[in-house]
Amino acid sequence: MRAWLYLLIVALLIAGCSSKSYYKPESIEGTLRSQGSAPKQTTSDLGRIVGKSERGALIATPQGELLIPEGNGSVQTIALGFPVVTATLSNHLVVALTAQNRLLIYDLKAKRIVMDHPFEKAIAVDHRIVPPLVDQESAIVGTLDGKVAVVDLEAMKVVRDVVVSHQQFFNNVIFLRQIGDRLIAATAYRIISLTPKFLSSYEGEIRQVALDREFLYVALRDGAIVKLNLDLSPVDETKLPFAHIVALKAAGSVWSAEQQGYVIRFEEGNLSKVKVWQLDESLDDGAVFEDHQLVGAGGIYPLP
Repeated sequence: MRAWLYLLIVALLIAGCSSKSYYKPESIEGTLRSQGSAPKQTTSDLGRIVGKSERGALIATPQGELLIPEGNGSVQTIALGFPVVTATLSNHLVVALTAQNRLLIYDLKAKRIVMDHPFEKAIAVDHRIVPPLVDQESAIVGTLDGKVAVVDLEAMKVVRDVVVSHQQFFNNVIFLRQIGDRLIAATAYRIISLTPKFLSSYEGEIRQVALDREFLYVALRDGAIVKLNLDLSPVDETKLPFAHIVALKAAGSVWSAEQQGYVIRFEEGNLSKVKVWQLDESLDDGAVFEDHQLVGAGGIYPLP
């Protein structure tokens, strides 16, 4: 009896795998070939790259150290005591978020931590952890538990935090932008647009978010691409059946990268005008658009 049950389970698993559907474009413009080896996006020989600055990459070690390039070829090592997952260097301040969801601010002149603010611990997080936004007066930090915190850098304290979404797993902020007095933030479950007068939101199973001037483009888990205005009202939508979008870029035209190895372009933000190119590799969630190229694990692909 157990043998028959085992065979039935195996047969159902095989049937489930064989029936899985994949995105297939109606037509293909051509094939894009890799033009060189892809640089390391998240790691170096010294540790994990958690931020970038004009001086170079900010590198975190598992021992809780952060390596800061000094611009003359040397590196300053600061001990924070916790592994860092993202950081921003602004003037003499390092604003960092740790794997324990602690917000740390380190003063390079004073050579000490000047702020340590814990948030609720996160059990599991999405790999897309956004760097803090920092200016002369404030820092805006997307946390691992689905909040956006605003820090007064003179008082060195959190003066406001806003909940983006409430979920137990993979609830970290994956998108964070400031446009004038408007703040836009997203998790994998919800987007908020916050101004001094009101807050609007959009909910969905969100894979990717891109901003182009007055519009947001959102790739959803079901293959839909949605165009929103800054108040998060839908303007346009199209569906790419079974598409798994791993990267999204909006700069005039909207570019998306699909897991099976396709680059999809929507011309001038018009979601009804679509062209597709095939790559010579499939893509993973680490693929990114940089300038006018797509960087995948297998190489760099200039966009047509």
